Amino acid sequence: MIRNKTTQEYEQPSQQCIDDCVDLVQYLSKMEPKIRKRLTHYAIDSHSQDDLYQEVVVKIFLAISRFDFRQSTPFEHYINKIIKSVKYDYLRKRSNLYHKQKMLINEYKVEYNYFKHYHLVEQQVLKTEVAEQIIQSLSILSDFECVVVTFLLQGYTPQEMARKLNVNNKNIYNAIQRCKIKLRKKLTLHKEN
Repeated sequence: MIRNKTTQEYEQPSQQCIDDCVDLVQYLSKMEPKIRKRLTHYAIDSHSQDDLYQEVVVKIFLAISRFDFRQSTPFEHYINKIIKSVKYDYLRKRSNLYHKQKMLINEYKVEYNYFKHYHLVEQQVLKTEVAEQIIQSLSILSDFECVVVTFLLQGYTPQEMARKLNVNNKNIYNAIQRCKIKLRKKLTLHKEN
């Protein structure tokens, strides 16, 4: 039987050692540095390593009653298999979680872009409807009020409009106020119908 270097460092526990829990605890305390060393991995942080160590110890205690010490296979080999399975189970779970997170993020990106585009289209349709209603409502305004509303829709300030139309600022403000009152009445009537 070929034994590796680490097997020679720690004595093989016997069935009598296993029956005596104190000796088993001492054996595991001797094995702790080796177990922790085997659990080190760049993707496993120190808190997770502590959790994994506890999981390994629990699995060793559960499996020790089934282990046949008369076999030529050393108990340390069995411990190495437990460490390996616990470590790779953790890494698989972590990898699956990472892929699920990426998929969720991509799903939300797609939904966000879809709704962003959908709302832009919806807003454009609403703006078009409001503009059509305003254009239809312009028929109730006087010619001067129509010019003032047109300038307002183009983004002119009242002072700029007054300069362009060669009128007093007060006339522009009064026209804006009259337009608001007339258009509000017209649009509320349109909503009620």
